[in-house]
Amino acid sequence: MAPTSIDGNDITGATIDGQDVSEITVDGQTVFTAIPDSGLVHRYSAKSQSDATALLDQQGSTDMSAVGAPTYSNSLINGYPGFTTDGNDDAFSSGLWSIPNSGWTIAFVGRFATEQDFKYAWAQGDVSSRGIGLAKAADDQWIIVQDDTNHLGGTIDQNLHKYIATYDGSNVLLEVDGSVVINESATDPSPSGDASIGGDVNQGRYQNLEFGEFLLYNSDKNSIERSEINDYLNREWEV
Repeated sequence: MAPTSIDGNDITGATIDGQDVSEITVDGQTVFTAIPDSGLVHRYSAKSQSDATALLDQQGSTDMSAVGAPTYSNSLINGYPGFTTDGNDDAFSSGLWSIPNSGWTIAFVGRFATEQDFKYAWAQGDVSSRGIGLAKAADDQWIIVQDDTNHLGGTIDQNLHKYIATYDGSNVLLEVDGSVVINESATDPSPSGDASIGGDVNQGRYQNLEFGEFLLYNSDKNSIERSEINDYLNREWEV
């Protein structure tokens, strides 16, 4: 019997004899990598959509409405679908995500298309008022702003990357393609306002962002767990 062909891009889970499967390999090639779903509360993926009228939550119930006119392309991210926000007035917005102040993880595949200073890729609440956000700093570094404190590191560019930001109640960390670029002590945020992707809609600070997928977890992730998320995003988006 010929081997069965499985397209990992079209499925999000697999079971064999009732058991969860984390990876499927056919003829030595990995064809399916499961989403690391422990603590996953929200997931937004361009592969599950055909337009940019909203971001539909494939894991929870927090759909995000389009602000301005974000666009959708079926071949934006390494030939896969993706969304673009223009850096002027585009974003996706909702009420605050279901992530705790004392421990959270946000991962995504995307790129800062024009590297605009202090314009946010994502924000949990009003970043200027004890919220959380990831942006580009004026000195070409990545910056996580949390609880009115700036945490900077690395050297930003316009390339496509896998980003994982996590906070364990005492340290905030940013990992880019598996390399830690920020790791600093931090204090719990107390966000208010709206969550947003493609900017901080509370301040009107919009980023020119291209992205394929966002994963949001209600806990911090250690290095092993971050590696699993990286492996999934690498398989899913070939980054």
